[in-house]
Amino acid sequence: MALHRASRAYFAQYVTQSAIRNGMLPFYWEIGVDPALLFDRATPAVGDQQLVDGLLIGAGKAVALNAGPNSWTVNSDATDISSASNMKFTLNQAGAVAGYNFANPINWSGATLNVVLNFDQAFVSDRNGGMDGILQFFTYSDGWGTSEFNCWTGYKVLVAGQDTDFTCSAFNVQNAVGLGIQFFAGTGSVTVKRATLKLAQ
Repeated sequence: MALHRASRAYFAQYVTQSAIRNGMLPFYWEIGVDPALLFDRATPAVGDQQLVDGLLIGAGKAVALNAGPNSWTVNSDATDISSASNMKFTLNQAGAVAGYNFANPINWSGATLNVVLNFDQAFVSDRNGGMDGILQFFTYSDGWGTSEFNCWTGYKVLVAGQDTDFTCSAFNVQNAVGLGIQFFAGTGSVTVKRATLKLAQ
């Protein structure tokens, strides 16, 4: 199912991008039979955020961050143990950082970061019954001329092996060259499943 959803999102991204490139204005027709398909017309809650992200990336309104093996760097407090399909690392002590470099500088003003992570049981158990902090995000300009640490997240129930969404819209760095995630647990492993940056409209 994970591969199916990823393929569907990529198809939406590719068709949207191709349509715009060829002078057409694409639209997505949702018949409303199953709210999990794209959105619920009555609320209108998003049913498949990955698909919506694919459409936005194709339209140039969002940036997909690579979640493939070895696509993020880790500091000495973590070890890269990437799987065949995703970025994965183990934490050696609290404060470990996974960082990502952008292909081009990004203006964070009005942007929203969404990261989907998956934790193992060791990480979940290392958080005082789930009550301790989980992570915080940070971003920085070239040479760390400016930097911001935001969206400290804690007191959130985690389930081992279950994808968990984290969202942050608090950044204002104008020409960010990278972002990072700092973790507060001292043991366990983390898998980066997806990461998308929605730009200001």
